[in-house]
Amino acid sequence: MKLSKIRTLIAGSKFSLLAMFLITMSVMGCDQAMKEANKEFMPNAQGAIGEIILVMDSTQWKSQIGSELRQIFHAVVPGLPQDEPQFKLHRVNPLNLNDVLKQAKNMIFVTVLNDESQESRVLKSYFTNKSLKRIKEEDGLYMFTKQNDFARGQEVLHLFGRDRQTLISNLQTNREKIRGYFENIELRRLRARLFQSEMKDLGSEIESKHDFKIRIPYGYELAKNGDNFIWIRQIEYPEEKSFFVYYEPYRSSDIFNKNSIAELRNKITSKLLRDVENDDTYMMLQDEKYMPFVTNEINLNGNYAFEMRGLWKLNDISAGGPFVSYTTVDQKLGRLYYIEGYVYRPSGDKRDWMREMDTILQTFRVSDQTSSEPTD
Repeated sequence: MKLSKIRTLIAGSKFSLLAMFLITMSVMGCDQAMKEANKEFMPNAQGAIGEIILVMDSTQWKSQIGSELRQIFHAVVPGLPQDEPQFKLHRVNPLNLNDVLKQAKNMIFVTVLNDESQESRVLKSYFTNKSLKRIKEEDGLYMFTKQNDFARGQEVLHLFGRDRQTLISNLQTNREKIRGYFENIELRRLRARLFQSEMKDLGSEIESKHDFKIRIPYGYELAKNGDNFIWIRQIEYPEEKSFFVYYEPYRSSDIFNKNSIAELRNKITSKLLRDVENDDTYMMLQDEKYMPFVTNEINLNGNYAFEMRGLWKLNDISAGGPFVSYTTVDQKLGRLYYIEGYVYRPSGDKRDWMREMDTILQTFRVSDQTSSEPTD
């Protein structure tokens, strides 16, 4: 074959490949554009914090699969005076999944491939034939996620297995990962809502005086601003949400245990959190015999922190509630920080209020981190 002909064929081949690529990209672009256009007409996702619509076969719900799911999502929130689950599951029959239910913020679909009930056949219709084939062949496939499937702002989790035992095994092995998926989603949503309107002037005032940063949602007010202590509150009598930050010179890592931190906390509150109308009344920690403290070592925005959860009370036993605290160090300034959020809500759930306290405390930055703005 002549060299000129070969060049012509190669050039023609390149043209064909380029044309195919451009056509493919054009189709993909149109497909994406259609998805974005359809999204504009979607309803907004609805639902309370921590609510999940669970779509699964009624027989599977009554089996060990349902039991495993309840262990994952009904796990008790630590540090509350009454048992409250991490999430509220609302089980829905796949045959009854209507357009209203499809607008839920959080949804889970649970599918067992070798189940041939009418409900399970409906659930399998959400998968392509290629996906079904892969799930049958690969034991390690058990979940995938989607966003904005039926509504804007929606998160959908599919849990599946080729048979019941395979799914049970994957649920048991991946409990923390599965629950953590929705925990992170809810914290992200809460952070976006809390700091949609922010007390930036107050935050700047605190940073200027104390060399640390913490984000303050709208509606909170400064109760105290001392030399080494701030107290921020939101009061809707008789209920209250509060957080405070205290610091002193850092002396030793021996502080990082629950007994030393409990002693430090009682010292702070007995001195600085007294009733303005009755100076004899102050906050203290509830004795562990009523509920043991829950502790953990965590990474707080790049810094080591000792987390503690439990119950507080007034010394006259007239009020009490849950708290969460983080103890950390600013190495640059040689400071030990104790930061705490607590709530008083005599009637009503405390879970969501404590999530709010946690979300605020986790925006805390020490001196060498204050130049980097905490983000949502």
